[in-house]
Amino acid sequence: MRRRARNGQGVLVSDRGRAKLATAARAVVEPLECRRLLTVIPPLPVIPDQTFNVMSYGAVGNGTTEDTTAIQDAINAAGAAGGGTVLLPAGKTFLSNFLSVKSNNINIEINGTLLAEPYGSYTKPSDSLITFDKVDNVELSGTGTINGQGGVGVNGGWWGDSLIGISPVSTRPRLVRFTGCNVVEVLDITLVNSPSINIIFGSLATNNVTCDDVQIYAPSSDDSQLSPGEIPSHNTDGIDPAGNNYLIENCIISNGDDNIAVTAENVACSNITIEDCTFGTGHGVSIGGSTNFGVKNVLVYNCTFNGTTNGVRLKAQRGNGGIVSNITYSHLTMTNVEIPIVVDSYYNGSNNFPTNPASDPGEPVTSTTPFWRNIVYADITATGATDAGYIVGLPEAPVQNVTLMNVDIAATNGLVIYHARNVYLTGSTSITASSGDPFTTYDATVFSRLTSASGNSSLLGATAVASTAAALLKST
Repeated sequence: MRRRARNGQGVLVSDRGRAKLATAARAVVEPLECRRLLTVIPPLPVIPDQTFNVMSYGAVGNGTTEDTTAIQDAINAAGAAGGGTVLLPAGKTFLSNFLSVKSNNINIEINGTLLAEPYGSYTKPSDSLITFDKVDNVELSGTGTINGQGGVGVNGGWWGDSLIGISPVSTRPRLVRFTGCNVVEVLDITLVNSPSINIIFGSLATNNVTCDDVQIYAPSSDDSQLSPGEIPSHNTDGIDPAGNNYLIENCIISNGDDNIAVTAENVACSNITIEDCTFGTGHGVSIGGSTNFGVKNVLVYNCTFNGTTNGVRLKAQRGNGGIVSNITYSHLTMTNVEIPIVVDSYYNGSNNFPTNPASDPGEPVTSTTPFWRNIVYADITATGATDAGYIVGLPEAPVQNVTLMNVDIAATNGLVIYHARNVYLTGSTSITASSGDPFTTYDATVFSRLTSASGNSSLLGATAVASTAAALLKST
């Protein structure tokens, strides 16, 4: 397997290294922000050099004979021996029910295909196909595929029925779950047709995680994006981090829900870098819908979005929020993304903020009020959008300190900014709307510091913004 090298100080660095991350951080440092995002490169697991081939434990690998017991026996043997690589060799298809890893120092290397039992045969539908439970120094790798058979079922829908009310996500297995783990790598593997979420990092914090060259595919949840004969998939999130120190790089994710969703429903989340990734169908890179325990220091850098519903999205609602701060989106390209930028303080399953912001008089602040602070959008280009975006806070909790620097969005409708303080438009930022005004604001302080052709800049209030890149703001 390909590994990242260590530098002279024994610190793990990625293939592109710290230099690029430092450059990305410098690119968004503005006098208006005066801050820099520091990114931690997680350590990688070191697996003992011994192999446990599942064929030696009775696996058949013909795709029709169940191999669950043989695979689990190989996992248990590796654990008893102090760790090692459990090998599912190339050229074989292993039909399996749920599996669990409860020992440290184990790598499950899948070079063939791990095929989940389909709906109706999978004996514990709420259990993940592979669960890493409270273990350290573990890895999931290989050049093969994990197939969750999400589209196969007796009722013909996604995991038995396409109606979520009949087959809710809570009763559908995830493909891979890590819960309460430390020092984790997911490398090279391909995941297809998960019954629900593909890779989830559990109700207990999992820390120091690297996901590199992972590919995830499931059909869109939007019927208009499906090929003939495809069944829409719902709740098929790609990767859901929950914990601290994550590096997600070089991944390709096209699915039926959030491509990546950082959730802080049960644990605080911090120091998360998502770089050099490609996103197809899905709901974009999200933070939320639960942010109760807080999220800070997230960098999304040098990623491409094509046909996603949202680009980068922050989402929570009253009763399900917390403090989210120091979020940086830099060097992103979006094509035919419906809504490139979303900050939604009214989220309850969809973007549900009021059409008339004055209709909400506000509520008392509580420990679960969503707060969004210190957000940077830099060097972003989006074409073919329906709505340029929404930056929507609450009357009692306005979005605070947002910078748009060199952001170029072409959309049917402009950028909506409600209940926000200190929103800065800088550099060559341009919002172009083919229908209506490029900006609509309410209860918002928006300043322009857009560079003119001469290189000069001006700092103006929201009611008097003029620029070489955008029309006047409209206050409603």
